[in-house]
Amino acid sequence: MADLKSGEWLFGRGTADMKGGLAVAIAYLEEQCALPDPIGSLLVIAVPDEEAFSEGARDAARLLTTLRERYGLRYEFLIDPEPTARAHGVQTVPIGSAGKCLPVVVVQGATAHVDHGFEGLNPLGILSSLILRTELEPELCDIDHGEACVPPVWLSAADQTSGYSASVPSRASGYLNFLTFTSSPAEVLRKLKMEARAAVDAYLAQMDLNYDEYVSLAGEDGQEPSGLFVEVLTFGELSAGLRESHGSRYDAFFSTAYNRCAAALQRHEMAYPQATIQLMNEVLTWSGRRTPTVLLGFAPPFYPAMHSDDVPGKEGIGSRYAALVAQALSGFGLNVRVQHHFTGISDLSYCAVTVDLDEQALASEMPLWGDAYAVDVPAIASLGIPGMLLGPWGCDYHRMTERVNVKSLTQELPAAIDAVAHAVWAQPES
Repeated sequence: MADLKSGEWLFGRGTADMKGGLAVAIAYLEEQCALPDPIGSLLVIAVPDEEAFSEGARDAARLLTTLRERYGLRYEFLIDPEPTARAHGVQTVPIGSAGKCLPVVVVQGATAHVDHGFEGLNPLGILSSLILRTELEPELCDIDHGEACVPPVWLSAADQTSGYSASVPSRASGYLNFLTFTSSPAEVLRKLKMEARAAVDAYLAQMDLNYDEYVSLAGEDGQEPSGLFVEVLTFGELSAGLRESHGSRYDAFFSTAYNRCAAALQRHEMAYPQATIQLMNEVLTWSGRRTPTVLLGFAPPFYPAMHSDDVPGKEGIGSRYAALVAQALSGFGLNVRVQHHFTGISDLSYCAVTVDLDEQALASEMPLWGDAYAVDVPAIASLGIPGMLLGPWGCDYHRMTERVNVKSLTQELPAAIDAVAHAVWAQPES
């Protein structure tokens, strides 16, 4: 209520995130175009879907490549006017963005009647063991520039049984949010594979202990623990093996299954994680494997980690321009805190490649890679645009009380953008 009465805030859904920043960008472009002798070039591009799968930014990478080739452009720096955090007169300016993977786990166990539970192998038990080992586990955090990313968070876990059954489930699946600063998708999968192996071993060991205690209580040992070996492998490993063994027959099956999932996505009958789980389940079934298995893969979306100081050929440029923003905002009595990795995920991820990223390896582990979803890694790498998140000060994003600070929107942000723009234009050949 105090902000409403102060007259210092503009209220409305989207005023801060991110109509305000877009309005400033367009107004600055209009202002520069009106000058009789502009000293530099500006390109304003607006993209949709940033809150979901960044389809606009992924397509923009190809568009920017086309524009560069057609008009001989050279992209020096990018300002993404996302709303900016501020506390106690200190404004945060991120010059990098965390990466995001969405690992998917499908577990195949061994079914048995619940009255003979020890003779089966519950995939929910294995999945639960993996969740306990990885949920918010700090050892899985990337640490870079003195910052630590948020540990993994599981978003879903369930069995694959439809309806009620008095049997141990045959399969279970789940997926988790895995943020990165420096780790590649291959490294994420390597870590998760190790954790899955340890989770399986821990669960089997606990089953043995539970069985011994059960026997001591029941006074009989009419059922034995399954003693089954559980293999842990990735989708890419399973798929490569099937292609080697069955060749075109597997390719034909997978194409049909893929197109069916892609069509369901187009009809909005499933989201990416659910479609990925379905496709992994279909491949696992087609493989004819009957033994317990933990299958790992990736679901969309995928966001590469990006840091502007690490863009090849433009090292350190993010920090240099952040210093100019600090100088510009100091005139308004503000201090600046440089954040090396924005952990809220942003479209900066699709402006440059600053981590080890093997597109072919990623594609092999993401069942939906292709027409249903893809990231043009070569195009992004060729752009190599450093950037920062620099927008107006706002509050309560996505709520009815969302608002943007008028002074930040109309004075501070334009001054900061102008400082960066003139520094870019002052560079040779800009």
